[in-house]
Amino acid sequence: MPFIARPMGLMTHQELAHVTAVLENPGLGEESPTTLTLLRACLEHRYRHDVGIGEAAGTAVAGNFEIELGEV
Repeated sequence: MPFIARPMGLMTHQELAHVTAVLENPGLGEESPTTLTLLRACLEHRYRHDVGIGEAAGTAVAGNFEIELGEV
């Protein structure tokens, strides 16, 4: 799962779909489902509320809950 090495702020909707698909794999170890479930929840929240994180801040589409986290 090399996409997990990327910063969460640079992950796209496609990577969210990939995380969701990987979670359906019954052969995951003990810790992987917990980590991937947390990652999925964070990405779903980010896309639901138009949150930009890190280097991706400023790329979110304006919405009711637009929040940007990044270096100033």
